Amino acid sequence: MRRLTLGWRYAKQSLAIVRRNGVLTGLAAIGLVLGLGLGVGPLVVAVWAFDSESEVIGWVASAAACLAFYVGLTFSGVAIASAAADVVGERDAYVTASLSVARGRLRPILGWCVVGTVVAIALALARKKGGRAGSVLAEVGGESWSLVTFLAIPIIAFEGLGPISTMKRSVLLFRQRWGEQMTGTGSISFIFVVLSLPALAVLIAGVVQVADGGSRLVGFVLAIAGLVGLVAVTLAGRAASATFGAILYGYATDGEIPATIPLEELENLSRPVSTAA
Repeated sequence: MRRLTLGWRYAKQSLAIVRRNGVLTGLAAIGLVLGLGLGVGPLVVAVWAFDSESEVIGWVASAAACLAFYVGLTFSGVAIASAAADVVGERDAYVTASLSVARGRLRPILGWCVVGTVVAIALALARKKGGRAGSVLAEVGGESWSLVTFLAIPIIAFEGLGPISTMKRSVLLFRQRWGEQMTGTGSISFIFVVLSLPALAVLIAGVVQVADGGSRLVGFVLAIAGLVGLVAVTLAGRAASATFGAILYGYATDGEIPATIPLEELENLSRPVSTAA
């Protein structure tokens, strides 16, 4: 119960930080645009290759598209982690300064994205070629990978480690803070699923309006408004998750207490998790 309570408070704190600082959501938007811009070409090639039954080319192009999108998200994640550290340290966060930090970590970012892409493609192949057992393996493997590498981005941002060292470090910190991490990320996911429901309802209403022969103008306006709302919520959720990761990393490594979070909440979070719990 204590971990659930702390995770919920932690999630709300991250959300409050993102709501007060548009820089964080702006950096998430930059990452999305960067990833899509880099990945659209390989993605088109992959679609063409699979339609033409050129499976090898399709998988190679898919890997390139995955890598490109991964680079965009990781690059922005490192920038968000840097900005979040500034905010919780009661310093002003700036887009240019945060992006500069990410550019300085470009080599470890690329190395980590290569590893992540290899894992993603391996899981996709297991899902496609392995039947039911492969699908289960891919699902479990994907969830496990997401859990144990959650702190990889702040590790890259603040330590600049290579991919293997980053993975080992992230696994170690996960073992120490698994309770806070899982309840915090679960709370953030729940919050943003709830927040996305009105936008999803508007989007569906627009599609139904057009499909049922109603006013096309009204339908398209509703659909676009709903889609924009979903993108905005998704970007804010991405920023909140990255902010949570940056704060959790600080607690896991040195127990540093940002002035923006009440002391009584952090005293519990800064204690190592008992292996018997």
